[in-house]
Amino acid sequence: MQGVEAEMSSMTTSRPDLRRQGLCLVFCMQFALLVACQQTNLPPATSTPSAEATPTFRSSETGTPTVTPTATPAPLPVDFSRARCAPDDIVIQGLDEEVDLPEGLIAVDRPYEDKSIVEVSAMDRHHELISARLGGDYDVVVGVSPNGKKLLFLQVLGDNLLELRTLDSEWRESVVSMDIELESVVRPGEDTSWGILHGRWIDDRWIVADLFDRFDSSGRAVRPVLIDTIDGVLMAYPDSSLPAIVPQSTFVMSPDLERVLYMSEEQGLVLVDTRSRSVLWNEAMYDVPHMILSGFGWGDPASWSPDSAFIAYVAHEEASGNRRPADEVGAAILDREGRRSRPITGFSEMDHIDGFGVSDLTWSPDGRFLAFVGAVTPAQSDDYIMSLYLYDRESDQVRCVTSLMGDTGDRMRMAWSPDSAFISYATILIDNIVDRRWFIVDLDNGSMFQVDEKVLRVVGWSPEFIP
Repeated sequence: MQGVEAEMSSMTTSRPDLRRQGLCLVFCMQFALLVACQQTNLPPATSTPSAEATPTFRSSETGTPTVTPTATPAPLPVDFSRARCAPDDIVIQGLDEEVDLPEGLIAVDRPYEDKSIVEVSAMDRHHELISARLGGDYDVVVGVSPNGKKLLFLQVLGDNLLELRTLDSEWRESVVSMDIELESVVRPGEDTSWGILHGRWIDDRWIVADLFDRFDSSGRAVRPVLIDTIDGVLMAYPDSSLPAIVPQSTFVMSPDLERVLYMSEEQGLVLVDTRSRSVLWNEAMYDVPHMILSGFGWGDPASWSPDSAFIAYVAHEEASGNRRPADEVGAAILDREGRRSRPITGFSEMDHIDGFGVSDLTWSPDGRFLAFVGAVTPAQSDDYIMSLYLYDRESDQVRCVTSLMGDTGDRMRMAWSPDSAFISYATILIDNIVDRRWFIVDLDNGSMFQVDEKVLRVVGWSPEFIP
């Protein structure tokens, strides 16, 4: 089933169906040079932002990345004993005044009868919605920034202009356009027509946007770009001195801009220090869980913790000598120094299942919990069960919170509440793109509440948007 956004607005992005044959979660990653925080700096772009806004980049003296060997202790077992959910136990409750929710839950919708309008709604402490209608179309919703002060939409116009439409916390709209046909983006001899697949915040200023060439039917001409959302600068810098990157790929940058994880052609998954340009870890060094190589930019298959201490990613649960089929993947965690990578799921050890997969990894604001969606196919069944799981860094335990409603192929990104107590998501009923549903999950007891309003996607949770 195609994603509801693609069905309703002819957008370039879509959500693939996660039937059993589609449980192979996709993520090929490419590094295009980046940067560290405000002490680090990128090479000059065609447009130059203010000096204090531009990170700096320090190259090594030799220009060759350094591999720093680190010991990898044997993986410690994660407690997976509470990782089963009973799908028949789902009880949907109405959202009434007695449910004490943090204010500022934000969602967007595009009215089915008028796809040129975008509706943005924020929920106050009384569960009333504050809404505004924005004119114009969009291709991608990046979502609410980490500091909760702006909501960002992206659209590629027909003349290869990338448009950034921002709604700030005062509900003021602004639009910035930038040229995609820069020398740093377009390679010699290329004749391109760019579309956009995905966008994600790195910190409160920088985002990564994944462009693709609509002229290339192979789908391999994908170009991740770094965008300064304040000064409106777009940059892309493939770096030949680093391990060769895999085509059709992106990179995952830590919030402090000092680490990047990407997929290389020869070394597999690579963790790089962007300041020293050293390779801290790669899967060629050790027999560790392997990230899946396949499609692109779907389902948030990797996520840095807010403190940049750990990155969680979709991976095989077993070492290379004993791997299950490629469509059966769990999740693993790697620390920022590359000292240890280990699986945190144990679906491969479960009885009475014929398949499993993991997607939509996202850390809680306090950095304690990692939420993810697991798809499990019971034995002798063609149907899968989608459930919400939580990994607790303090207890080193994974538990199943609740089974989820709707079809995961059309469920959009999850949003954490600021107090890390609730998660909200939007979905549609299978084979019915008009019937959109909005849910909130209490992570303490698994209670699920349905919001009456129909929305296309939950995009963040910020009290800044409540007057």
